[in-house]
Amino acid sequence: MKLWLDDMRPPPPGWEWAKTVEDAQKALESGEVEWASLDHDLGFNQPTGYDLVKWMMEKNIWPRRMPVVHSMNPVGRENMETSIQRYFPGQKEDFLNADFGLDYQRLVLE
Repeated sequence: MKLWLDDMRPPPPGWEWAKTVEDAQKALESGEVEWASLDHDLGFNQPTGYDLVKWMMEKNIWPRRMPVVHSMNPVGRENMETSIQRYFPGQKEDFLNADFGLDYQRLVLE
């Protein structure tokens, strides 16, 4: 499955929607997550996408492909991407040349 973590923006077609870190953790623990796209800010006083990345690092539970970050929060995005690049155990993706099948311009405009 492709996992979409975002509390507000609906997922692209073919992606499963997790609105909370807890929902995302359950999906990842199932072992069925092929790929994940993560938001940082998930609502007031709620765990963030960065909290999920730290959990993945601590538990060594990852999607099969390196997660991507679609957050509009520049500091949160940087923290998440830096940690993913450093600790993801699989093959690193070339973000500039990969075809993620996501319309990031649409995500920014919504």
